Amino acid sequence: MTRDDAGATAVIRDRASGEAATVRATYVIGADGGRSFVGQQAGTGMEGETGLGYAVNVWFEADLTKYREHRPRTLFFSMQPGRDVCLDSGTFITVRAWDEWVLIVMYDPAVEQIDLGEDAMMERVRKNIGDDSVEIRIKNISQWQINHVLAETYRKGRAALEDGPMLAFVHDHEFVHQPLAHPGAVVPRVWLKQDGRRVSTIDLVGRGRVHPADRDRRGAVA
Repeated sequence: MTRDDAGATAVIRDRASGEAATVRATYVIGADGGRSFVGQQAGTGMEGETGLGYAVNVWFEADLTKYREHRPRTLFFSMQPGRDVCLDSGTFITVRAWDEWVLIVMYDPAVEQIDLGEDAMMERVRKNIGDDSVEIRIKNISQWQINHVLAETYRKGRAALEDGPMLAFVHDHEFVHQPLAHPGAVVPRVWLKQDGRRVSTIDLVGRGRVHPADRDRRGAVA
């Protein structure tokens, strides 16, 4: 990605086909989280604590209708009595009811070197389901970690991060999140308020009402 006074030029790649294309835009917005590739390219930087928790996502297919259909939810927690509430347990995310899931497995690298092989992850999935007769097909395995970080700046010229507050903003306490891995750390969900309505950063920038370059270090309009 390159930027100039008039806009930005980026090369995007289709992961399925491998084909690349060059795109010219007025601005680029990184809406891809704390490890934002756009943020890295723009040099926004992150500050705070990292490595507060470690996890593996196992994306898999398995027909769990008989266990989940009568209790329709987005998230399900599998916990083992007498074990750590974060470790030795799993969180099921419903991708498609009731046969496609992501299992989040937390682990402590100081205690174990987790085996990311498909056989090892298959065993963990079976253990959390609790039924060896269920057929399972693993689609993907990926690692991630819990960080308590904030962008050093929410804009660099024509590049901006979506997560920065703009204009008049309010903290919605219905969306306050206190992570288990870091007691006392509260991450409030920030909503933007414009003319009495909740709107997103992308909505405001996309309509040309606020330009990314007009945002200061913490995202407020300069």
